[in-house]
Amino acid sequence: MSLIQTQLQIGFIGLLVTGLPAAVSAQETGQWQTYGTENGEWRSYSGNIAGQKYSPLDQIDASNFNDLEIAWRWTSVDAMVSRTMPDGSEWWAPLDDIVESLVADTPNLYRTGHLPRPGGMRVTPLMVGGVMYFNTALSQGVAVDATTGETLWVFNPKSYEEGTTPMSGTFVQRGVAYWTDGEDDERIFWGTGNGYLVCVQAKTGQPCPDFGPDGSGMVDAMVGLPRAIREDRD
Repeated sequence: MSLIQTQLQIGFIGLLVTGLPAAVSAQETGQWQTYGTENGEWRSYSGNIAGQKYSPLDQIDASNFNDLEIAWRWTSVDAMVSRTMPDGSEWWAPLDDIVESLVADTPNLYRTGHLPRPGGMRVTPLMVGGVMYFNTALSQGVAVDATTGETLWVFNPKSYEEGTTPMSGTFVQRGVAYWTDGEDDERIFWGTGNGYLVCVQAKTGQPCPDFGPDGSGMVDAMVGLPRAIREDRD
């Protein structure tokens, strides 16, 4: 290939790349497609897809920061959970009692030093339409009214019943993802500590019936992974 041909090809590629921003900006972009913080919401982890963690809201600044008061408190739903019993019923009890019962039935259920604990909240909530969405240390998905602190729904995939899988940081969660088609379909996604991807309806917390092989709203993300065996522990 001659030098002239090479220069022409590079110039043509550069022209295509330069023209991309104009083509993208020409497309119609609705508010629902904006995953930044321009509208005062927090639709993406870290604020936007660039991870800038910046909000343009200016109601709180250095002049009034000391005047802030607690608006509401929220008690983690991890403190009181349920276990599915052999007869199909649900036994509700404090988390420690549930864990003790599970370990009594399956002594090797949890990896050494990786028992479920109700603390350890490390998530960054999303906020869409006045509702906060996040997941707990036990992989429970939660929707909370941002104004009142009322829990609107909880989806519990019960990752603690399966125990800890061959991965570190099993009972640590960072947050969820929000998706919408711009109309009526709004969904919340998150990964569980035992290797599942969950999809629920943002308004109700019910599983998305078209997600997963059995309509449970859950996909096993460990399928096909080398050296990833659910029964393995330490």
